[in-house]
Amino acid sequence: MDAIKHFPLGHTINNSPHSICISLPTMADLIGYEKADPEIMRQIASGYPRFVRNPLIRKLADQVERSQNLSGRVFFTTTDRAAAQLLEWVGAGALLEGFACSGAIIPPQEDLLKRAWKFLQHTGCGIGSRQAEDLLELCPTEEAVRTDDPEAHILQKLHSVYHTRSADDVALCSSGMNAFYTAFQAARTLRRKEGRTVWVQLGWLYADSTHILNNFLAPDEKFITIYDVSDTDAIENALQRYQGQIAGIVAEVPSNPLVHTPDVEAIKAIAKDHDAILLMDPTLVGALNVDILNWTDLLINSLTKYAAGKGDVIMGAVALNRRSKWYDLLKPLIQAYREKPYVRDIARLAYEIDDYEPLLRRINANAVEVSRFLRNHSAVKSVNWVYSEETGRHFTRIANGETANGSVISFSLNIPLDRFYDRVQLVKSPSFGLEFTLLCPFFYLANFDMVSTDEGREWFHMHGIDPDLIRLSVGTEDPARIIQALSEALS
Repeated sequence: MDAIKHFPLGHTINNSPHSICISLPTMADLIGYEKADPEIMRQIASGYPRFVRNPLIRKLADQVERSQNLSGRVFFTTTDRAAAQLLEWVGAGALLEGFACSGAIIPPQEDLLKRAWKFLQHTGCGIGSRQAEDLLELCPTEEAVRTDDPEAHILQKLHSVYHTRSADDVALCSSGMNAFYTAFQAARTLRRKEGRTVWVQLGWLYADSTHILNNFLAPDEKFITIYDVSDTDAIENALQRYQGQIAGIVAEVPSNPLVHTPDVEAIKAIAKDHDAILLMDPTLVGALNVDILNWTDLLINSLTKYAAGKGDVIMGAVALNRRSKWYDLLKPLIQAYREKPYVRDIARLAYEIDDYEPLLRRINANAVEVSRFLRNHSAVKSVNWVYSEETGRHFTRIANGETANGSVISFSLNIPLDRFYDRVQLVKSPSFGLEFTLLCPFFYLANFDMVSTDEGREWFHMHGIDPDLIRLSVGTEDPARIIQALSEALS
């Protein structure tokens, strides 16, 4: 597939009914998408599954609503348990009954429908497009591993990637977001029993991870954020105020999209001093590129990136550190809380995961060249990548090799954002870690409510963050072509 070109609005990048990427080619298109402009949304049939309902799922929902003459809207879930949790979260509705899939029926009130959708978005427990395809009795046309146990094939591969004691210490989840939700709820359940109620976000986290920390705590629990991951003294001082109360510390290693890496040795020592569970997520750089399991209690990973490099599978994983003091208590809780992936998603990932290492090797090499180009271009104000001066030394400590840098580079411009974005001939869509190059103005997609207001933009600037930051995910194409596309748009 040639991805170094313009794609029209709403174009499904890899021509798969299960694609997670659709084109948002101009800033006007992107802003219209964020505002749910009817004219823009009419042209967007699909998208990243937790933000845009796949056409197959919409078709299935319409079919069920008509056949059962429902007055409400159907939200399909991976299990009955998830459906019950959704209803509790929304505070209204009923369980879907008499159908081959779990779900909830939500009254057709805008506030309730938005709340239901947010629950699926944050917890990652909605069904996938392959399950909808099967329920619609359509014929799939894609390659998948045909073995007796494709799940075992994936787990064995991830066992070697994460360096767990055994494959049994890895649990697959229905999405990367569900992996985070699973790990958090397992750790939270354990710590509440011990009277630990304060959760710490270290550095910038992906928006939905922050939403989970904000929205799924009880009134007696507290959530604090420490944005500067490089100042370990400030981290220690902040935690001292909650001595004896810290439940856990959550960090992305490196962070998305700022690509900051904390000093994992110092963080582990701080966590030990405060008896806090550590949850670390290396998704941004690719878990194969780093060795962090020994530094954390739980490793969280979205397999949608790198492991499923074709951009058509949603899945996640949680890995347990056998040396963690909480290992025996956490393991059954992880199994209890996770939502299992659908069988056909497992079969498809088992097919794609064999290309994990060669894919990442090509991406790593390309990203080095592209980073060098951006760091030397006069139209680029600043570049964030794993070896940036601010936290590069911390990344080097956990990196598996000198070019274990992953796909993501984020950068700020000396020229107007819309001028660059509208001109660049690359895939413009969320996600990263795929075989094709893609970019997005990250905060417009993850935090539009903030970048669209003066107060929000001022908050970003106060924290040293450019609200117009661009996140680039370098793919496997000829790096000269990637650089040429960037150069033409920057000129």
